[in-house]
Amino acid sequence: MDKNERSKVKNPREQAGFLSIITFKWIFKTFLLGYKRELQETDLYSPLKEHQSNLLGDCIVKIWEDEERKCRTKKNGSAPRLYKVLTKCFGRNIMLIGIALAFIEFISRIAQPLILGHLLHLLSTKKEEVDPEIYYYAIVFILLPFMDCFIFHLTLQELMHFGMKMKVACCTLIYRKMLRLSNSVFEDGTSAGQMINLMSNDASRLDYITQSIHYMWIGPIQTLIIACILYWQLGAAPVAGLVLFLFFIPLQGYIGKRAAKLMLLSAQRTDERLRLMNELIAGVQIIKMYAWEIPFSQIVEKTRKKEMNTIKKYSIVQQIGMTFESYVPRICLFISILTYVVTGNYITAEKVFMITSFFNVIRNSMTIGFPLSIHLLVEGLASMRRIERFMMHTEIEKSEEKTQEIGSHEVVLKNVTAKWSDESKEDTLNSVNLSIEPASLVAIVGKIGSGKSSLLQVILQELPLKEGSLKISGKIAYVSQQPWIFASSIRQNILFGRSMDKSRYEQTIQVCQLNEDIASFLHGDRTVVGEKGISLSGGQRARINLARAVYADADVYLLDDPLSAVDARVGRRIVEDCICGYLKNKTRILVTHQLQFLRCVDQVIVMHNGSVQTKGDFNTLEASGMDFNKFVIEERETKLEKNEEFIYEGKIDDFEGMANKHMNETSVPVVAEMRTIGHISAKVYVSYFKASRSVLLLLLMVTLFVSYQMAASGGDYFVAYWVNIEETSWIISENDTLLFKWKGSLNRMEVIYIYSGLTALTAASAFLQMFSFYEVCMRSSRNLHASMFRSIVRTSMYFFNNNPLGRILNR
Repeated sequence: MDKNERSKVKNPREQAGFLSIITFKWIFKTFLLGYKRELQETDLYSPLKEHQSNLLGDCIVKIWEDEERKCRTKKNGSAPRLYKVLTKCFGRNIMLIGIALAFIEFISRIAQPLILGHLLHLLSTKKEEVDPEIYYYAIVFILLPFMDCFIFHLTLQELMHFGMKMKVACCTLIYRKMLRLSNSVFEDGTSAGQMINLMSNDASRLDYITQSIHYMWIGPIQTLIIACILYWQLGAAPVAGLVLFLFFIPLQGYIGKRAAKLMLLSAQRTDERLRLMNELIAGVQIIKMYAWEIPFSQIVEKTRKKEMNTIKKYSIVQQIGMTFESYVPRICLFISILTYVVTGNYITAEKVFMITSFFNVIRNSMTIGFPLSIHLLVEGLASMRRIERFMMHTEIEKSEEKTQEIGSHEVVLKNVTAKWSDESKEDTLNSVNLSIEPASLVAIVGKIGSGKSSLLQVILQELPLKEGSLKISGKIAYVSQQPWIFASSIRQNILFGRSMDKSRYEQTIQVCQLNEDIASFLHGDRTVVGEKGISLSGGQRARINLARAVYADADVYLLDDPLSAVDARVGRRIVEDCICGYLKNKTRILVTHQLQFLRCVDQVIVMHNGSVQTKGDFNTLEASGMDFNKFVIEERETKLEKNEEFIYEGKIDDFEGMANKHMNETSVPVVAEMRTIGHISAKVYVSYFKASRSVLLLLLMVTLFVSYQMAASGGDYFVAYWVNIEETSWIISENDTLLFKWKGSLNRMEVIYIYSGLTALTAASAFLQMFSFYEVCMRSSRNLHASMFRSIVRTSMYFFNNNPLGRILNR
């Protein structure tokens, strides 16, 4: 969350002219810079305005909310669909780009085989003078690929832009939903790991859909057009191969449907594994303390095994569809040529080149683009369903009838009854009536579980109201009972993304009693703390947590026992200088068990079983016989029962010096991740394949790859050999008629048999090489993951203190 102090480079695309855009000249400067030296993060330029997340987020959130309102009015139980929302946001522009792509596929790429065939026909005709028509066809044949190249890559770039926009928009949609989630959602099993997975994996899949989505309709139409042309040029025989092509379309559809189910199951398994790993790494200090590394590792490995079994099934189905590219075009080409010859026709270079060129066109659209579009669409729809389910989670209820804003910074609760979930039998809060005056300091006390923190959650509108109303106005700052520190500098933990006001910042540091701590650190307030502030003591975390709220300059402060982790001396100074001093003009609600501070508050509220037992100033309540000491005694007994938590919180002041010493020794920015620059070493690839731990399987994989290439090249050679024999077998008789006499060393049937065998070998080796390669990759991935996980679990705490949780999980 550290703000980069450098100014980002302006995006060169913003000022690029038309020629610069179509030739991609605007990006050449970056290429030249990368050629001279390694590119750094500082070389990245700012995103285009149309790519900014706030604009894209506003657009998709508005349409999503419209869809939600429509579904509520229908009253038939329907739910909003993300694909409809994305279609309304980006569908029109993506379709327009698809029309440009169709121009290339339907005109430019289909015209090239026709021109090539006619050019070969003119060249094969023996004439004394060169026909000028040859030059015209040759020029057009050269220009078409150039036009194809310009338009195709421009359309691809724009489609990638819209894919990125979809990803950014969905990430923003998920993020804004996360901020509005009710706490009851987390009780139902939704974890932080699942939400991270939605943004890092599911939203990212939408980035690739646009790149091939148009081939779902371009491919079949293009195949139909080519079938008509082949029928017109060569008759019905070559169309037989295209019929086989069409046979594979429903098969690809079935494979895609099956892959979607397996992918959804795989994502669920991945969520479960990430949840376990997240909990394990988050609690690694306790696990190491009790030497529980092995049993916890076994639990994760068991979950990983289930995940890998599902991924294996999914990848097999996926690869069956993707390998159509390798052997289906060759089989269809073989069927077309064989059918053409068997029906009594003779093949020539002109005909073979035309048929081959047309099949190459279909190969790109139907065996690469079409199955890829199905695969990506299936993955995208599965991801959309997961995002939809997340978007339907319960949000914090902010009904205008129950929550109202008032002019002053007053907090008023009238007959408030609330509970976390409808399944709960008892209410968390029951008939609470409170009126807290502006600029007043109110203390809330009570036994453990009496509803003190829940009352703050109601004011924060995190705990939904069952009955009653809440009136509040102004900006609210909340200091949680458990300090939240992220892996960054102390300064950024306090600023929390806000701009620096030096005077206010220094006052905040002073009143929160952080001056001495920061002065003792080697890098001062720029000292980088570990994940969750683990390198800090409990008191330091609590004061930084408080300083963040103080710097926010809010109107209403909700302080949930911020003094529990600091010693008495520091706590007294915080109350005097900060809570009663610097914040004296703010509305402050303090949950505390420190009885010595109750005399300086304006009002004391005593909670009991979710209700307000009594309220008033301290002297009045004490005179009425209220025994405050029982709350402190119970608090201490509860903490003594939780020794681990007590020790972890660092209550003893002696730990402060130890923490400061540790900070000076390890105050290295955790955000600077080590990376390798330059070319990827061959050792990396060797290490990956060695991780499969099977020499026999590696040899089999290499053999199958070589076999496939030899069979494919052999098939191409025999087609050329066959054509040469066919063309040289024509002789001119005495009456100038053409006669056919076979002149090859092999007879015609032998050539057909060999070509058939090579085609069958190509298909078989393509299929088997996919399985062997996949098995090697699966074994390597499984072994590498297990090795990495074992190493992480057994490493020292220094590693976890200096590497954020998210970075560890991503690796």
